[in-house]
Amino acid sequence: MIIPVILCGGVGSRLWPLSRKSNPKQFIKISGENHNSLLEETVERISDKEIFDDPIILCNKDYEFKIREILAKKAISPKKIILEPEGRNTAPAIAAACFLAAEKENEDKSLLILPADHYIEDFFKFKANLVDISRLAQSKIITFGIKPTHPSTAYGYIKQGQEYGSNIFDAEEFVEKPNKDLAEKYLSSGMYFWNSGIFLLNTKIYLENLKEFEPEIYNNTLLAVKNGSDLGYTFKLENKSFGANKDISIDYAVLEKSKEILLSPTQINWSDVGSWSAVYEIAKKDEEENAIIGDVVAINSNNNLVYSDDMLTTLVGVKDLVVVSTKDAVLVANKNDSEKVKDIVKNLKENERKESDEHLKIYRPWGFYEDINKGKSFRTKQITVNPKSSLSLQSHEHRSEHWVVVEGQAEVTKGDNVLTLKTGESIFIPAKEKHRIANKTDKLLVIIEVQTGSYLGEDDITRYEDIYGRSDGSLNS
Repeated sequence: MIIPVILCGGVGSRLWPLSRKSNPKQFIKISGENHNSLLEETVERISDKEIFDDPIILCNKDYEFKIREILAKKAISPKKIILEPEGRNTAPAIAAACFLAAEKENEDKSLLILPADHYIEDFFKFKANLVDISRLAQSKIITFGIKPTHPSTAYGYIKQGQEYGSNIFDAEEFVEKPNKDLAEKYLSSGMYFWNSGIFLLNTKIYLENLKEFEPEIYNNTLLAVKNGSDLGYTFKLENKSFGANKDISIDYAVLEKSKEILLSPTQINWSDVGSWSAVYEIAKKDEEENAIIGDVVAINSNNNLVYSDDMLTTLVGVKDLVVVSTKDAVLVANKNDSEKVKDIVKNLKENERKESDEHLKIYRPWGFYEDINKGKSFRTKQITVNPKSSLSLQSHEHRSEHWVVVEGQAEVTKGDNVLTLKTGESIFIPAKEKHRIANKTDKLLVIIEVQTGSYLGEDDITRYEDIYGRSDGSLNS
């Protein structure tokens, strides 16, 4: 059995303003609201129990509950959700997965490393190839190369070496993102393949290679696992040891140095969905070659990508644009410059604009809230609480809150009293009063909250009880 390892820690800043740190691209429905998110698609690919064991998923601790919700929706139980205290790239992350998958020292397990945010149209072809070559992973690390369709400068390349077996070769050379001239030479040679970031490896082989080439990462990650906290499905890596790792990919740490790397050329429709131009390439087009997602009207316009996350978006007489509109930010870019969106995000960060990382809709373990309006001494939110979920028992030092139930039924704790509020009913919570909202029903609960006070920051909170174990203040509300 192959254990899938899903790497779920990226931010996807080049897909701003849709992808942000608070809700990155792996959780986004790139093809529109009626489709799966990229992570949901990835999870579905590894659901074949004849081939795959339960998955291991690595993520930032803030994404744990979102991932749990997706896994429950797809009826998949993880072998482990490994929580990284901070991102250290793929080499340490994969090492942690290897240590935990092996369970015992020197134990052999086969792992399929999959990014959570890639697009694969015909995975069944990949899966058939995977079964054919899985025996080779007992002694080699196999990297999957994608046959290039155009001279892309957005991907790394792998050069095909001597034939090792049927349609599998030594990986002769790894090349970082080339310039246009080099990319054209690679394409015409037929010897180079895009680096997909997908790997099939044996835990023992990978850890032996890592120990040889990057002993500090090996030792730090081993300590982070030994001193970590096993909470059943969830495993928290120990902060100090894991944080001591350098930020380095598996490519730099192992693949470019080892003699035990094989290349498996794979002809599938694949994309790392790394930019808005990449989204355009995989999206369905209309008769004017526009890729339209959401509420959009385009007149006398062609070759555009238009993504409306909320509002009506209209185009007249334009071409070759990327237009992405959300409630709090709009991106307009030349399609050929979409890789540079990350420079916008950098600028926003430098100017301390919250739009760089946060959406108006903020997800929490119990559901989400969304800002409606905000002034100097007031703030209005819509709070949506999932069925059978509850906020923490808490109080606020500087603000009072007025709640109106607009959908569903709420169980409200106010001081020593517990009340039931139905749709249309309301309650006032003064500053410093202990309070909690709970949804005991099987339906969504929606509340409009009006805050008033001298300070309305999310860090004005004291928790007394919390079923999600958020004692470190990493998530508010």
